[in-house]
Amino acid sequence: MASFLRSFYPFIDIYLYEQIGWSFFFFGFYGFLVSFLAVVLKIPFGKLIDKYRLRRIFFFAGPTAAGITTLLMVFTKDPYHIAVILLANSVVDTAHMLAVGALWYDAIPLEVYSIGSAIRGVAYGISGMTGSLLSAYLWANLGPISSFYIKFSAEITRGFAALYLIRDIRD
Repeated sequence: MASFLRSFYPFIDIYLYEQIGWSFFFFGFYGFLVSFLAVVLKIPFGKLIDKYRLRRIFFFAGPTAAGITTLLMVFTKDPYHIAVILLANSVVDTAHMLAVGALWYDAIPLEVYSIGSAIRGVAYGISGMTGSLLSAYLWANLGPISSFYIKFSAEITRGFAALYLIRDIRD
């Protein structure tokens, strides 16, 4: 489902360019900031997640923050406010990806980790392919605002499903 939801991102970029007025320079600077934050925060977040056993919290927080970010994009039209909202989401997403990686590492036995990772990658790929087509269909037929509401609903559902299903994470 994560790959499906990420397939909305190209359309969000189009929305930011056409509706909000982001320039190419703004996209470039924003991309730099997201990458910079990810590099700077990975090690401290990794330590915090391990020390305080926060895997389950960030496993839930990632989709929830993505859903709230999408909902805020419906109501916020200022390009700088949206940039701050998206940057805050990228900070939470950095911790989320660390928690997901640790979960998969713990879930797949080391003897079959390579094939297990490959199967997971294929599942993500299939989800992303179908998601791209569905996202394009939704965006073309419903427009950005309805698509944002659908993405918000799906992200929040994914967050709560993760919270329910991933109850026994061993830290």
